[in-house]
Amino acid sequence: MLDIIHQDDAFVVVDKSAGLLTVPGRGPDKQDCLYNRLLVEFPDVLMVHRLDMDTSGLVLFARSPEVQRNLSMQFEKREVDKTYMALVEGIVEQDEGLIDYPMRKDMEQRLPPYLLIDCVRGKPAVTEWEGVGR
Repeated sequence: MLDIIHQDDAFVVVDKSAGLLTVPGRGPDKQDCLYNRLLVEFPDVLMVHRLDMDTSGLVLFARSPEVQRNLSMQFEKREVDKTYMALVEGIVEQDEGLIDYPMRKDMEQRLPPYLLIDCVRGKPAVTEWEGVGR
């Protein structure tokens, strides 16, 4: 069952549960995903962005190539604000912070897709964080 948060002629917003792929993976055992499930109800949907398999949250799908281009450019230009919440085990010394390191996929450790810091070939990756409770 899909948890559709919003739908109109331009886009569809779906709440993805943790443990579900956003798009199909490699192999026949990785074809069940949010995108394929959504295609049954909305055969015109196009990907705009993804969430990792273990991440739950809202995923935005376009309903035309023009809307997909527009929304994808907003993501690329970082005009879209994203908020993530995480439950952390252990002691976090600070109440807030900034993580600013260029990241890229680790091609030697692809499954799950691991990332590593690479100041030469990495893409900008900035995360501002704050604790909301202890």
